[in-house]
Amino acid sequence: ASHKQNGGEEKKSEIDASLDMIRRDVGRSVVFRYKNNDSSRSGENDNNASSIASEKLARVLEETIRQPENSSTLFYYQGLHDIAGVILHNMAYQEFSTALIMK
Repeated sequence: ASHKQNGGEEKKSEIDASLDMIRRDVGRSVVFRYKNNDSSRSGENDNNASSIASEKLARVLEETIRQPENSSTLFYYQGLHDIAGVILHNMAYQEFSTALIMK
């Protein structure tokens, strides 16, 4: 039983590390760095839209790596946020559909 418990703790530690990396990487996502040059939009609106898109991306990636117990484990790696960002953008920011594609 203790071996299983340690394995569970190790898996949780890996997930926590992945979640931390996701939170750091989504802010660097290339997809959300480019601003619309439309002069009617303010920089504040661009920053707000970028922040919302980054939060959606974080939720997609978190959902992608979270798996039920005793199932295959998906891992986060650097660069996955850019792939997910492109898919999220092309899926009109639909988080559920994007997470399904990512899985």
